[in-house]
Amino acid sequence: MLHSDEMLMIFTLLAAALAAALFAPAVGTIPFFRWERIGRKIGDRAEEHCEVPAIASPGHTDKEEAVIRELRERLQGAEPCPEGLLAQLAWSRALDVDAAADLWRRHLATARELKIQDVSDDLVRRAYDAGFCVRSGVDVDGRPMIWVRLALSVPSTMTASQVVKNTWMAQDATLCSGIDANRRGICFVYDLKDVGLRNVSFDPLALHAAIKGALSHPCHISRVWLLDAPRIFLLTWQAFKHFVPSSIRQLVCFAETGPGRRKISQVCSASELPVYLGGPPCFSQAYCDWMFEQLHGRPQAYRVSKLQLPVPSRRMRGRSGACYVGLRKVLRCSCLA
Repeated sequence: MLHSDEMLMIFTLLAAALAAALFAPAVGTIPFFRWERIGRKIGDRAEEHCEVPAIASPGHTDKEEAVIRELRERLQGAEPCPEGLLAQLAWSRALDVDAAADLWRRHLATARELKIQDVSDDLVRRAYDAGFCVRSGVDVDGRPMIWVRLALSVPSTMTASQVVKNTWMAQDATLCSGIDANRRGICFVYDLKDVGLRNVSFDPLALHAAIKGALSHPCHISRVWLLDAPRIFLLTWQAFKHFVPSSIRQLVCFAETGPGRRKISQVCSASELPVYLGGPPCFSQAYCDWMFEQLHGRPQAYRVSKLQLPVPSRRMRGRSGACYVGLRKVLRCSCLA
């Protein structure tokens, strides 16, 4: 089972590998002992969370019920965890009540700090129109998959807060199907074919925000597949993977879609593949449409749940401001009608 700290560790090393694939000469100038120190430090930090819990049978177990009940009591207040997210929160920390409660508070604080609520759903839809996420089914072990075509993602066209909200919504839509999905965890599949410079962000502020978002969202991720990775990417991973605890290292896998390679059937069956790889028509729906359907009626702390209209600026206060407020009331009544 991967917690957010372990995911940060893995994606830090994967980012280093991708950087090596794109900037091999520059990365090669960094002394190896520095990479070794960074890798060991990150690996040590994750060592204490390496146990992967067994998958239980469908239906809440006594322990799950007890953890959910205690979380519900602990998080009562101005911003409680929505009822539908309690199981997801519990499994995001392997049913550790203290860790899950701390994560929820950090989640709320990060949502406020990054102003996630200011990112409209329309902006999310616009981002997903690029097609970097595609519908797929479950992997060979029954984990729900989030399938990402990384070459279609251009971080420079999105704000950091938008990237974080896009990711949080995809994770929540995948895990809201029930307790079994939360026990098994998400399987991320990254298609790295044709990845280039435009698919990598070099903005330190954006990277910092993305890391904060990854560390603060209740989510259980249990497998990461990387498809068609560049050769130098694989070599870099081979060099650094020894700094990662073995139980976590085993959760990161590589496959290629070409003939004579490690077959994609090890990721999932043909009936679970996305359409662009020959999957069935049932996955032809736009990912964004499916995601919003899954989240309909399910509250998230980082999404605005009611109509919000712009607040008038200081220059519009007074007489013109009064007209603006009156207009807001008219619009609000017509929208609610």
